[in-house]
Amino acid sequence: MADYPIHIAQAEHNEEAAQKLAFEPPYHDWGITAAFYSAIHYFESWLFYEGERHTETSIPPDEEGKLKYTAHGWREKIIVNKLTRVGFKAFRKLRDSSETARYLSLSRLGTKSIEWLDRPASQYFKPQHAQKMVEKDLQTLKKELKIDLSKLLHSLKLQNKTPNALLIIQQILSRFHSKESFLNASLNNLKRFMSEETLSLLRNQLEQSKESVKWK
Repeated sequence: MADYPIHIAQAEHNEEAAQKLAFEPPYHDWGITAAFYSAIHYFESWLFYEGERHTETSIPPDEEGKLKYTAHGWREKIIVNKLTRVGFKAFRKLRDSSETARYLSLSRLGTKSIEWLDRPASQYFKPQHAQKMVEKDLQTLKKELKIDLSKLLHSLKLQNKTPNALLIIQQILSRFHSKESFLNASLNNLKRFMSEETLSLLRNQLEQSKESVKWK
């Protein structure tokens, strides 16, 4: 399975493609699809620190040993169960719009009826709609998944410094909303769930990465 930095690199690559395509009519409909595939890889990178590790390898089996869900279905279930309604809505909008753009239909997951478009996706979607999905919906999902914070923590290479790296990262991700909130946290706040040794390690790693920190 792909590792955390591979998913991040692919997500950023797809996001860059989405930015370019969304602002280049008549190819803006492909910007929607690229944004959705960016969202998929950002989500898979998020799973790296959530226990599941990867959608395809965490699908539970049924009583006969067969997989209970498809990869897409299992991903949807995790999103429903673990993301806020805001994050869920952002992901679903990207997914639904991408499916409409690719298949020219307005069907939804789990429904039997299909309504077909009467025109190509590049005409059905206006450029500003594609641009909004890239600049708002995708960014909303990234904020929900705390991508900037997880990238910072991964860059510190804690896994090479301490055997409790995964637990430390999970604790930080569960308590802070963004990279900025973590870097600007008070020392007393951090001491509630980190040892002096861990704090010292983090401070040293942050100084080496040239990130500003205000733990005084």
